[in-house]
This record gives sequence, structure tokens and C-alpha cells, in this order.
Amino acid sequence: MKRSYKQLLKSMLVASLVTGSVFTAYAHTNHEATSYCCESQEDGSQMMMAGSMHHKGMPHSQQNMHQGMMPIMHEIMQPGMPHHGMRHGVDDVVKFQTIQQAARPLAIPPLLEGTLNEQGRTVFNIVAQAGENQLKDGDATKTYGYNGNVLGPVLSMKQGDKVSIHLKNTLPEETTFHWHGLVVPSDVDGGPHHPIAANGGTGQIDFTVNQEASTAWFHPHAMGTTASQVYKGLAGLIRIEDEEQTKLGLPNTYGVDDIPVILQDRNFTVNNQWDYKTSYEADGVYGDTLLVNGTINPYFKVNAKIMRLRLLNGSNARNYTLQLSDGASFRQIASDGGLLETPVTMSTLTLAPGERAEVVMDFSKYEGQLPALVTADGTVVLAFERGTMSDRGTNIPQWQRHKNLTVNPNTLQESMMAKADKTVVMAGMAEAVTINGQKFSMDRIDLTSKLGSTEIWDIINADSAMMGMMHPFHIHGVQFEVVSRNGKPVAPNEQGFKDTIQVEPGETVRIKVHFTQPGVFMVHCHILEHEENGMMIQLLVK
Repeated sequence: MKRSYKQLLKSMLVASLVTGSVFTAYAHTNHEATSYCCESQEDGSQMMMAGSMHHKGMPHSQQNMHQGMMPIMHEIMQPGMPHHGMRHGVDDVVKFQTIQQAARPLAIPPLLEGTLNEQGRTVFNIVAQAGENQLKDGDATKTYGYNGNVLGPVLSMKQGDKVSIHLKNTLPEETTFHWHGLVVPSDVDGGPHHPIAANGGTGQIDFTVNQEASTAWFHPHAMGTTASQVYKGLAGLIRIEDEEQTKLGLPNTYGVDDIPVILQDRNFTVNNQWDYKTSYEADGVYGDTLLVNGTINPYFKVNAKIMRLRLLNGSNARNYTLQLSDGASFRQIASDGGLLETPVTMSTLTLAPGERAEVVMDFSKYEGQLPALVTADGTVVLAFERGTMSDRGTNIPQWQRHKNLTVNPNTLQESMMAKADKTVVMAGMAEAVTINGQKFSMDRIDLTSKLGSTEIWDIINADSAMMGMMHPFHIHGVQFEVVSRNGKPVAPNEQGFKDTIQVEPGETVRIKVHFTQPGVFMVHCHILEHEENGMMIQLLVK
């Protein structure tokens, strides 16, 4: 009898642990190196074993492990599955099914601009609440949302704004409000240290928007319930604007030529519910139904020839590789932290959980049907229908800027050759995930950095290419620049400010981190089930 994917995964994990092929690796923390475990594999790559490092020659125990796991691997490697069969984070772990219901207009979340109080602060009121939504034909789905039944509004902020956010939690469980991508002190970051009580608990945070124009987002980050609460619908975007971006003439009419695109995947029960417990997998929950802004089979009527999409991967674990159905190119203009130095022409774009990107599409050359936004396997993400197609913004602006980036052609070699200030090693799968050989503890500070400093970090995914998983690496309260991948310069669309970065199995990603805010911040994998299984550490900035 065929075993479930979850059973197969656990069988592999148990087999590997029994034979000593543990998933942890070495850790350099504040320059102190500690080897945890290393054995070589058939391809010569290393796995760490306690106390010693071996390069060539597979130990007999590992040969037995390899042979013993072959039937399991054969069972898992279904026809058509990529050869990296056990790597989660790719878009095809669970295929999307076709939902037999009529296409619906893309839901556009309301834009919340806040109100100016007597003290000159822009005030927002955000309520976490339970509700239900008619997502599919038939029964309504019970969901969570901010200021509504599912997802949340788009908060509109400007650089320099002094912001006050009044928080209220009417959910039947504790939550937090985390501002992913905002560079703010830890006491307003909304991590697990700052819960808001269930059934009417309240809070308030105050901060100044000091960063450039960008797209951030907000979601829960409570201990043990982050993944389930995000899965139930808690997510919203933040649109930050500044004078420089406004002068460029980019599309910025919200809901017309500047639209949010929040990508999520869900499993529906027979009565149209999202049952997180039933869907749970320790290596990440993957749904077979694609939703965009909470809409199944969405379409958007295009009334402008140049369109700006603010893309967010809001899924718990799935990667999305996006392209246009006719293979045409588009331009990425921004990453997590704001505008790139110049627009980058792309034909495909991959986003890991937590990552954002802004892209601009030119529909002026099409006389008939418009192409759709699709995944790599052709699943339609968002259909575009021809509207009035006004001449609003008929040219994609160009620019060349070198404002605040410290990694540039003149400094790249120096940054690549410098000694790392810190090394962070992510390793393992399922319940065995760790960072630097340890699981998360709120009672332990794992890394310390000086306020106002800039450091070079090496982020290592210690998993092997066959048995490993991509880990999206995220740091709260900072922005960083990506220096290199495995010692090589990164693609142009990664040469901007980021807060979340994909790290493939066996890969080392070097980043340059800027510490401008004080406090204790979370550092973790943004596969939410990995985060909750302990793939998270604490960083003290002082």
C-alpha cells in the first residue's frame, strides 16, 4: 500500500537519523567555530558529524543508509518529479488543481491611508478578526482577516511619516502584529515577545518611517501559531512612497495601474474549509488551490497600457516562478527593500515565502488578447482582460541610481573577499531543523551586533542537493545587500536592498547587513512550519 508523502518523509528522516546522518552543520558565531557533524557523501560534498570532518570515502553506516533509503526514494520520485525530489520550496511539490468555477474579478484590498491627529501622527486602526468568505461555490469559508473577513487593507505610508497604529485582537486566540520589511525598533516589530491577548486585547505602536519607497507586509508572529494564523488569512501589504519614486513617474494609481498581487495556496475540505491541522506537514503546508488576493480563478480588467504589480509570496512554504503566458519580458523595478538601481528585464521571476517584488508590464503592443501571468508549469495566476487601455503612462521610466547601496562594482571584490563577521548555518528537515545546531529558545540570545554597524554574514544551507530543501532566510528589523552566491556575483534583480533571501541546498549566500535599530530581533527560515519547529534564533542589536 502506498504511503502518504508525510509518512515517506518521516521514514527518510528516521532512516537518516538512525545511521548518524544528522542534518546539523558547523556554526561560526561571533568568530567562534564549532563543528557539529560532518560526513562526506558520494559526490564529495560534506555533512558534519560531531567533532570531526571527513572528506573522501563514505562510511559504511552511510552506505547502508543510502541503500536502505532507495526504496523510499523510488516511491517518492514520481514520474515527472524533478530529480531533486525531496527539495521543498520548488513550485511543483503539490500541483495546483483546476477549480471548476467561473472566473471572478481580482479582489483589490482597500487602501488605508490613515488619519492625521493633532500631534501630527498618521493613525491607523488594525483589528484582527474572524469571519467567513465566499471563496468557492457552495459553503462559505471560515477565515481570519485584518479589518475584514480575509487578508487585510493596504496601508499607505510615506517616508518621514510619524505613525501610530492602534491594534486590537478579537480572535479567540493570542496573536501578534509583525511588520515584515519595516526597519523599526524591536519593541514595535511585533515578534513573539509582544503578544496581544485574545478576545479583545489591544496595543499601540509608534514609529517613524525612515526607509525608502518599498512594499512591505504585515502578518502574525506568535509563538506556535504563526503558520496556522497566516494560513487562516492574516496578511496585508504596506505601500511606502517617497519623493524620489514619485518623480520617476511610475504607475501609482492604486487599483488601476498599481495593484497588489498576494499569492497563496490552500487546501479546501469538502465543505470549503481551510483545515490547517489536516493539511499540516512539518516541512511546510502546500495547498492544491491557488488564490490571488483571496480570489480563485481571478482576472483583472486592464485600463492602462503600463501596469505595476506589487507581488508578495504570502504562502507558508511554496515558491512561485512567474512568467507571462506568451513568454514576453517584463521589468522588475524593486525588490523587498525598494527600487533597484535600474529596471531589470526579466522573463521569469521566482519568489520564496516572504519575498516581494515590483514588476512593470507593458501591454501597449497587444492589439488582441492579453497574456496571463502564469507559473512555470502554465497554471494561470492572474488573467488580464482588455479594458479601455488608456494612454495612462505609455512609457516605462528608466533610471540609474547609486543612492545608498554599499555593494557596487567598486566594492564588490572587497566584500566578496572579506572575512565574514558571522556565519549562520541552516540545516535539516521536518522536526530536525536547526540554525547553528540549535533550536529556538526565547530565553537565549544567539547573536549580538553593534547598533550602527554593518556586518558581512555568510548564510549556509547545509543540506545536500538531493536530500535538502531551499530555506528562505529572513532577518527582522534590518535591510541587507546580497554580495554573492557561492562566491559569485548575484543576478541584477538581487542587487538591491532585501530582508528575505532564498538559500538553496548546499549554497552559501553572503550578505551585508545594516543595523540601524536597537533591540532583540528574530532571524529565521520563512517556511513557517520550519520557523515553528525551531529554525529561528535571536539577534541582539545594541
